[in-house]
Amino acid sequence: MTATIGLTKDGRRIQATTYVPADLAQKIIGANRRKDGSWTFPLTMSTCHELREVFGYRMQVEIPLSNWAKQQLARVDAMEAARDERSIPSLPRVTRLAPDLATAILARRYQAQGTSWALQGGKVLIGDDPGLGKTLIALATLVESGAKRILISCPKTAAYTVWERETRRWAPSIYIYRAQGSAGQRRAELEEFLKDSDNAEPDEQHMLIINTEMMRIIKERCPEHPRRLKDCNKKVDTTKRGEGHKHEYNIT
Repeated sequence: MTATIGLTKDGRRIQATTYVPADLAQKIIGANRRKDGSWTFPLTMSTCHELREVFGYRMQVEIPLSNWAKQQLARVDAMEAARDERSIPSLPRVTRLAPDLATAILARRYQAQGTSWALQGGKVLIGDDPGLGKTLIALATLVESGAKRILISCPKTAAYTVWERETRRWAPSIYIYRAQGSAGQRRAELEEFLKDSDNAEPDEQHMLIINTEMMRIIKERCPEHPRRLKDCNKKVDTTKRGEGHKHEYNIT
């Protein structure tokens, strides 16, 4: 039996587009059976390897999934190249829009390499020890990415003492919105952030800083795309970068 594997219509998961027996599908971690009887799986390279182990050469891969896998392999190669201690990455946007940040980042080669690595990586975790500049790496990545919409999810104590203060110091070109206060005030700040970022000029970047529990408000605000902000596009500090809109970034 040959299994044909592709992507779901929204491109977020792998889907078996032909019949797959349940006993085989359930060998894949994260397998989910849909109402129509078809199976979907997490969109990761490890899932691709699992599928190949289960189905071997009886598996046919559709072009969209094949292209996605090639992009992931190219990304891994680029991340490995960014680790090269002999390379000094070019950060033109950071140099132009945040010159003090560029000076600080380029003075410590490992921070410049960390920025380049995060830009290439997609979903990354920067786990350096305290005091080694994770926040600066995060800010440099955000500026260099050109993301129009940035979401910072952090404990309440870090909203001002870390993210607002450090962003104003090192990346003053970023517009900051801090959703705190009453429920009405937080919602109003969210609405203003969404409106302004939707109408941003080419070099404008807008950052919303929220408490972690506020994610439920964002879900209410975007019922058709509940992860639109939560899965913003790229980077990390102790940071996970989720994937979503190509002009968005999420930091937790």
